[in-house]
Amino acid sequence: MGKALQVVADRVVVPVAQVVPVTQAEGPGVRFAVWFQGCPLRCPGCCNPEFLPFRGGVATAVEDLVGRLEAQRRTTPDLEGISLLGGEPFAHAEGGAVLAEAAAAIGLSVMVYSGYTIEQLRASADPAVARLLDRTDLLVDGPYVRESPDGTRRWVG
Repeated sequence: MGKALQVVADRVVVPVAQVVPVTQAEGPGVRFAVWFQGCPLRCPGCCNPEFLPFRGGVATAVEDLVGRLEAQRRTTPDLEGISLLGGEPFAHAEGGAVLAEAAAAIGLSVMVYSGYTIEQLRASADPAVARLLDRTDLLVDGPYVRESPDGTRRWVG
C-alpha cells in the first residue's frame, strides 16, 4: 500500500488512468471520478485489468487534479463528491489523501473503492493510508470475487 508515490519538484504526482469529471455511476449523486493506474492485488476477473500495471496512465500532479475538481465544482453546482477508483487508490495513498482532503475542504464527500479490507487498511503502517481512510466518507472494500457477483446492490466491486 502507498508505494507508488512520486514527488517532482515538491509536487505529489500520481499515475492517473482515467478521469470522468461528471458521473452518476460511481457513487451517490453527481461525482468527479478518478481512476488510479496501478494495483498490486490482481483480483481474478478484475473489471479494470488495463489499470493493473503500475506502468501507464498519465503522471498527474495532484494539485492539477484539485484544480480540475474545483473548476468542476464551480460549473456543476450539484456535484456531491469525488470517487477514487483504480487500479488501487490505497497504492497511491499520499496522492489520494491530498486529493480527498482538498475535496472535503470544498464540501464534497469522498468515496473510495479498494480491494483491501477495512481491517487491512487500519493495520497498515503507512500514515498516508490512515490519512486517506480518515477522509473517506464511504468505502467499498475487499477483493473482487469473480465467482460471487452481486447484482442486487449498487456500488460494489
